[in-house]
Amino acid sequence: MKISRFSRFWRSFKLTWHPQKLQKPAVDPMFPNMDAIQRSAESIRYSVLSWEFWVSPNGQVREWVRHNTCLVIILSIPALLIIPMIGFALSQIARWTVALATIAGHMIIIPVLLLVALVVITIAIKLVKSIF
Repeated sequence: MKISRFSRFWRSFKLTWHPQKLQKPAVDPMFPNMDAIQRSAESIRYSVLSWEFWVSPNGQVREWVRHNTCLVIILSIPALLIIPMIGFALSQIARWTVALATIAGHMIIIPVLLLVALVVITIAIKLVKSIF
């Protein structure tokens, strides 16, 4: 029996999914003795932990954030390594295309000028023959 990619992914996902029950946050007992910066940091810490506990006391949000952080890291490393190289290659292709178009444009001028010169010489010869 062939196992699909999704079922392999789902099985490995379930093996790594281990949410842990969160403890109810408490304010540090040394809070009144802290200076202003430490008190504000402790207040922010307590607020964030209280919000997290209120949203998901069983730890599912924390586990979800952990998994998504790993996914972002896994996907961003190749993107940060490959995308600059692709951008460099495309800019070089654009530069070479402009250079080749310029060369082709300059190369077409020479035959056109020769053709114009030939027409002018032919007209001059016919004028000279018609006068004499």
